[in-house]
Amino acid sequence: MNNNKTLYMLGEEYEAAAKKVKERIDKKRAELNALKNKTCSVEAYEIKSELKTLYAEYNQAVETAGYLKLYYSPHQGKRELFTY
Repeated sequence: MNNNKTLYMLGEEYEAAAKKVKERIDKKRAELNALKNKTCSVEAYEIKSELKTLYAEYNQAVETAGYLKLYYSPHQGKRELFTY
């Protein structure tokens, strides 16, 4: 079985992963908003720490998806290495 994928297909997989991470972020934010003490409790600190990690994962997945999906697209008149 041939499992070769295009970069675009891999980019779509990263987008799907980003959506799943976003769902987890939404659940954690709901948990944080449900707390009585959102600023100075151990539970709030733990949720905020998890959110920080989830946001980093989300941003990385979105960035990688965009890079992979646009890897072969033309630069549309922009310079290849730098945009001004």
